[in-house]
This record gives sequence, structure tokens and C-alpha cells, in this order.
Amino acid sequence: MTDDKLTKLKQKRGCIKTKVTIFSKYLKQLVSGGQPSKLQLLDLEGRFKKFDALYAHFDNLQCEIEMLSDDPSVSELEREEFEAGYHPLVAEARRLLGAQPQDTSVIQLEDAQGEAQKHHVRQWDKLRRHFQRAGSISGSVRP
Repeated sequence: MTDDKLTKLKQKRGCIKTKVTIFSKYLKQLVSGGQPSKLQLLDLEGRFKKFDALYAHFDNLQCEIEMLSDDPSVSELEREEFEAGYHPLVAEARRLLGAQPQDTSVIQLEDAQGEAQKHHVRQWDKLRRHFQRAGSISGSVRP
């Protein structure tokens, strides 16, 4: 029974790997044609949504295979091979779609720091104006 299940899981994993290969060929063709048109980018966006979901399916199948497998090193190689092909394709598709790195990118941190600094300067200016109106300090005081 376990061998049957393992065989079926490996077949499903093979189907996912085939989808990665198809997406890879599609991207290569798209990139080789120069700058993609808006229509091509819309097509890529739709395909990428489906492609992006493949990783979770692969990971679930691969985990099951790893639990049933007698040789974990073979399963580890399969995972490494898949990830080595998958992640560059995700990065290329995102680049084409104009995506920016998410969450803690340097640009976003610099923007956040700049906004915080602007906020503090605005608060200081409010406080300075308040005291100027009250006549407590001169207008030449700066943060």
C-alpha cells in the first residue's frame, strides 16, 4: 500500500514539475520577444497567479514523499532541484510585472525613516510656533 501511495505522489510531483517546465518555456519566449506588451503582461499575470500557487502543492506532496521514502537524500535532491528552478522563474515573472521587493527592503526602510524624520520636524515646528506665540523663545531655534 505504501509503495502504491508513494508512486502516485511521485506522479503528482512529476505533473507539477511539468507545469514548471511549461512556465519556464513561456517566460523564455516572452522575454526573447523584447519588451512585453500590456496584453502579454496581463496574460503573464494570470499565468503567474496559477504558477505561484504550485509551490505550496509541491511542498505538500514532497513532505508526504519524504515521510514515506526510505532514502531521504533522494527526496532532498528533488526538493533542491525544484526550488533551483522555481524561484528564479518567480523572480523573473515578478520583475516583468514590475513588482518591488516586499516588506523589509532598503528602499522601504529609508522611506519609513524619512517619514518619521518629517513627522518629528513637523512636531517640532508646531511646538516652536506654539512657544513663539506665547513669547517664550525666539524664532531662530531649530531642531
